[in-house]
Amino acid sequence: MIFILAWILVGSSVFLSMFYYLIYIQNKGQMTEEFKMPEKFPSVSILVPAYNEESVVSESLENLLSLGYPNLKVIFIDDCSEDSTLKKAREFEGNESLEIVSLDENQGKSAALNAGLDKVESKYTAVQDADSVIAGDVLKKAVARMTSEKDTGAVIARIRPLKDNTFVRKLQIVEYMATNFHRKLMSTVDILDITPGAFSLYQTEDLKDLGGFDVGNLTEDQDMAWRIRKKGRSIRMVYGGMSSTELPSNFGDLKGQRVRWARGYINNVFKHSDLLFSSKYGWFSRFHVPVQFFIALVSVAGLGLIGYGLFQSLYNLYITISTVGLTFSLPEFNLMKSLLSFQWKVYTPLFLGFFVTGALLKNAYKESDRSIEHPHGLFFYFFAFFFLKAFFWSTAIFKELTSTDKVWT
Repeated sequence: MIFILAWILVGSSVFLSMFYYLIYIQNKGQMTEEFKMPEKFPSVSILVPAYNEESVVSESLENLLSLGYPNLKVIFIDDCSEDSTLKKAREFEGNESLEIVSLDENQGKSAALNAGLDKVESKYTAVQDADSVIAGDVLKKAVARMTSEKDTGAVIARIRPLKDNTFVRKLQIVEYMATNFHRKLMSTVDILDITPGAFSLYQTEDLKDLGGFDVGNLTEDQDMAWRIRKKGRSIRMVYGGMSSTELPSNFGDLKGQRVRWARGYINNVFKHSDLLFSSKYGWFSRFHVPVQFFIALVSVAGLGLIGYGLFQSLYNLYITISTVGLTFSLPEFNLMKSLLSFQWKVYTPLFLGFFVTGALLKNAYKESDRSIEHPHGLFFYFFAFFFLKAFFWSTAIFKELTSTDKVWT
């Protein structure tokens, strides 16, 4: 049974890596982002929800108000912050492109977004977290892609950590390098399933038709993306556009964020269960959503498998010590005997998985025009991040099973 579980664990990871690698091989010469800029740029409103963001709000608003996009309105929504966030935002009130909405009580991100959406009259609506800044050409590139492809309901950009001053942030630079590349490939085959808060552009009509963002949803951006997909629209990416965002600086904050993401994903799977295996929404629902959920469950099973193996090894050591006592001796090494006893059936697909993952990371760096900046973060991501993600998912599942209160972190 353990052997079968090991094969399922390793085989599923290899399958998904091979899937993305084949997409890249088959489409790398066709993934162009040369979209025609509209002769007249349509109106855009940018919603910026904020709660206790005093350290970053000034930089974020200064960035948005200097984009140089014609017919732009920035709607800043303060969700009853307890620090100087609102005070710092009001320093920009002299700018005619800015409107500030101040809520009387803290209602959460979705409610704040909906309060801002009520003020929107523009053709398109963008969402950007208050702890993010975008490159000057991102908005124009996103609008160009939106207007060029009539079936597009949302456009996202590449995400990069705003700071890299801790090991955890350096690790996330590597992670987001891979994630952005995967999202580009998902966009290519039309299975993209997320509209991140760091930057996403929507059709205003869609947001209002769908009744705004789901209040209380831990991952309202993913929920909105899935509802847009169910509306018959696609989600695209401008890989050449960059949004830099504040990311967790330590493992405790990272755990809180990723457990929230995992719990949000679980709830969205149940909320949108009609998506699973439905031919109505193409490969997005027939393949992508079920496979992603299955991979998450397999990672949890893999962590349990590793824990069981560790327990068994410690138990066997205990039995040996109890029987013959504690002895120290160097074992005799025999190369041929070691090769013959090596578990090739288990480790061969594992080595293949490392090879394919390495190839994907190499191409992710290539497509991003970046060199390896943080080798320690890369090493940890390559060999250990899987176990960290499995731990986050295990924690999320435990919290769901025990009905732990949902907290936005």
